[in-house]
Amino acid sequence: MKTLSKFLMIVLLTTIFFNSYAQTLKSATDLYDSLLKKYVKEGKVNYKQLCKDEHLNKFINFLSNYNPDSLTTKNEALAFWINAYNAYTIKTICKNYPLNSITELKDKKSGKSIWDQNIVKIGDKLISLNYIENNIIRKKFKDNRIHFALVCAAKSCPSLRSEAYLPEKLDAQLTDQGQIFLQDTSKNKFNFENNIAQISSLFQWYASDFGKDETELLNNLFKYVNPKYKLLTDSTSSEWKINYLNYNWSLNSNED
Repeated sequence: MKTLSKFLMIVLLTTIFFNSYAQTLKSATDLYDSLLKKYVKEGKVNYKQLCKDEHLNKFINFLSNYNPDSLTTKNEALAFWINAYNAYTIKTICKNYPLNSITELKDKKSGKSIWDQNIVKIGDKLISLNYIENNIIRKKFKDNRIHFALVCAAKSCPSLRSEAYLPEKLDAQLTDQGQIFLQDTSKNKFNFENNIAQISSLFQWYASDFGKDETELLNNLFKYVNPKYKLLTDSTSSEWKINYLNYNWSLNSNED
């Protein structure tokens, strides 16, 4: 009887611990969500005001002490890592604000870009933004929609969403991000009459995530552009011409 009581007590304490852990993550994410709602409008960021808000540091401090191994579902983990990537990108801009472009932040000694520098602390690990994207998100989740959600603080990037990514809304949020990005004619243009696709360089950099060839790439993109799209065949895809647009690395600020 004593052994059973001890076991039940351990189960109870463990349940309380993990529920509290999850609630803490929810509270921190709610804080981050409120920041985005307040300072991000149509993908443009008011860095001048956001960088003064201590709530950003509170969220970063939470991430730096959080153990993501406690996350139990795929959506919980993916939402966490997308939010962490974007929040640390914002923090990096704020740390160096004002600046014209994130590309200015190359390490003078090593020559490493900001994406390869170990500027992200999650729990007991110090990692880079590229590590999060390539070694965690792309490797473990294999969902090409993440490229519409990870934001590099540049005008040609997909827009920073005015809300945090949440496990219960994640699928709809990622699909919506694809529609926003592919239907933004400053970033992607599709001429269905002349079969010309002028698309973001993002699809050149991460081509393998969108299919084995241009047919699969275009099929992946069309579904976000036109709900009545038709699947291409190899023969019809050869009639399409793809041009990759120059990337505008200017800061995605609303203070122009």
